Amino acid sequence: MRLLLLGNLDNRRIKLQVLAAKEIGLPPPTLISWASLLSRWTFTEVAEKAASCDLLRIDSPGECWQIDKLLIERGATIQDLKVHLKEEKGRIQYLESYGIGLLTSIQEAQQTAEKTGIRSVYSATALQRMVDKVKCQKTLATAGLPVPARLCDRLKSFDHLMTLLKENQCRQVFLKPRYGSSASGIMAFRMHKASGNLIMRTSIEATGGSLYNSLKIREYQDRRTISKIVNKMISAPLYVEHWVPKFSLAGKSWDLRIVVIHGQATHCVLRTSKSPMTNLHLGNQRGMLSQFEDYLGAERLNAAKVLAEQAVYTVGAPATAGVDILISTSGQPLVAEVNAFGDLLPGITYNGRSTYEHLFRGYSEKIPSNPI
Repeated sequence: MRLLLLGNLDNRRIKLQVLAAKEIGLPPPTLISWASLLSRWTFTEVAEKAASCDLLRIDSPGECWQIDKLLIERGATIQDLKVHLKEEKGRIQYLESYGIGLLTSIQEAQQTAEKTGIRSVYSATALQRMVDKVKCQKTLATAGLPVPARLCDRLKSFDHLMTLLKENQCRQVFLKPRYGSSASGIMAFRMHKASGNLIMRTSIEATGGSLYNSLKIREYQDRRTISKIVNKMISAPLYVEHWVPKFSLAGKSWDLRIVVIHGQATHCVLRTSKSPMTNLHLGNQRGMLSQFEDYLGAERLNAAKVLAEQAVYTVGAPATAGVDILISTSGQPLVAEVNAFGDLLPGITYNGRSTYEHLFRGYSEKIPSNPI
């Protein structure tokens, strides 16, 4: 079986996938750079390289300014929007244009490749559902899977947020970018019942009138500052969902990242945090699954894995996805997110294989190689 990988070739994700292919005895993958593809505004390279390959894997374009810029420009063209981009590390800008650019680029790459007869790790529908967080949560909720309730799909302003809290008799919510990932732009918002005082915790750093992603969780309590940040993020766009309190122990909240591969929950990591965001790149810690079983029981861990499998099936049964499962204080598992590119779990193995080895091994047993 011959692999065709589309991604950021300087990122460790692609390097780990190339290594995984080697480890299970596959030929070196054929690589296509997002930067190269987008800079030419043509996808003929996909068709040319797909013709001699058997399986297409579209990977994250993340962690590269050049690629972000090209995707934003592509999305802005579709929106008929003029953009003024600034190359500053971590700067939050034009998130909706980025999302539209990414979705259309994924669709075009997928369609171009599939015309050659190549199989794909994702269906176009599933990949788009996972990239669009609102669409994903709607799909899961419609299917009856437990997810945090949404208060609105597109927030209009800080004042709109305050109205929503009053109308829904709710004091704590998450504000999330529709096309976000890795906790970028997420805000955990709480209003004190008696005093009406506000607290917002987020990785957003507000500096000099601009907003930046950081690796530190900040706490804002000044109402004016919070209002300014929320109003600047409105164009993301933002959706609002109930903040479901997570099970916690020793001052740390817990949740699970479960990778589902070929329909089975395989690799799993317990994430612990003193903040509402448990993403590991924010300085949070991995816990031991044995800890989870000791306090919540093996049955709850199994229930979380089954829910993760159901979530992946519901969004379109992609061959791989990372599912964030939160466990409420009452012990109920809920689907927080389904992540298209959520299978990067370095150092975590299942039956001795990494996520990528497990994914590619499953395909290599099903797909004969095309003759060259």
